[in-house]
Amino acid sequence: MSDARDVLATRLSYAQCWEDGERVIDALDPAGKTLCSIASGGDNTLGLLAAGAERIIALDLSIPQLAVTELKLKASVMDPSEYRVLLGVDPGDSLALYARIRTDLSASSRGWLDAHPELLEASLVRAGRFESYLNLFRTRILPLVHGRRAIGKWFELDTREGRAEYYRETWNRRRWRAMFRVFFSQRVLAARGRSPEHFRYVDGPVSEAFLARTQHALVDLEPAQNPYLQWMLLGRWLPGSEPRYLSEDGQAVIAERRDAVELIEAPLGVALESVEDGSLDGFNLSNVFEYLPEDIVLELLREAARTGRPGSRLAYFNLLVPRSRPDELADRLQPLTELAERLHREDRAFVYSAMRVEEVR
Repeated sequence: MSDARDVLATRLSYAQCWEDGERVIDALDPAGKTLCSIASGGDNTLGLLAAGAERIIALDLSIPQLAVTELKLKASVMDPSEYRVLLGVDPGDSLALYARIRTDLSASSRGWLDAHPELLEASLVRAGRFESYLNLFRTRILPLVHGRRAIGKWFELDTREGRAEYYRETWNRRRWRAMFRVFFSQRVLAARGRSPEHFRYVDGPVSEAFLARTQHALVDLEPAQNPYLQWMLLGRWLPGSEPRYLSEDGQAVIAERRDAVELIEAPLGVALESVEDGSLDGFNLSNVFEYLPEDIVLELLREAARTGRPGSRLAYFNLLVPRSRPDELADRLQPLTELAERLHREDRAFVYSAMRVEEVR
């Protein structure tokens, strides 16, 4: 595990969060609550703050992930148009804007960002390994199958029936299926998009599951309202579809309450060791458990049950490895199965095989 941890700790894996932040908000109901949140790209932690969380402990074992999260947090005091330029959402002189805000950052975040000005200059929200992988798909691979007009059509179709027909009659070509199965195979994902460490506990092929979930997103959900699908196919968000922290209202709340987020460089178990019993109201745990063996998952869930107040909730995702509350914790954690299944059906990030919502007894 130490080798895997070292790799993930020294690299910017994600410049954005790729779990549906709105589903996390629905699960945790954050207003007035004290939460624990995996930092990752920062989007969902900031979204929880914008949705009214009182205090957030945001943790990650990666300095690059914490640096990106802290920049999004501290720079929220900027004018909204400047904030978007700084993060690379809109074009402009991001390095000049960074020079204005850098002294507000911690030494570790400032040091990492100072050492990587090319990421800011090129667009920070596109800078993660996974975002680079999706950019390769969108610019080099997808055009071999579908042109710009065919791609744009998805954002014009406003009925499920119309989308189902378009998928069946136009989109679902043999070349689309073959390309998708290769590009989103475990071998290519491990080499270019994620890491071999992410697949340590994966059993079996992965591309067929991703293909089925992508069809669900294209047909059953609404592409015009789906920021994750928009980024995958267009490399940008349509107006009004940006993550909550980028909305003017969301940014204003974050700017006013940015001191309510405590950033911690530590794995989940270490961060929870210093947390008092029954002091947390909720946990945004990304899909961290599927990278870990079952005995470690058991210990981490036990720690969450210890630090969570009765009625507090855990929200987390399964991508390729099934993880959920083990039987040993049946007296401490109650799965909210109906809620979790509903949220999973609505999950705009769409690649996950399951969402888990569990409540501390």
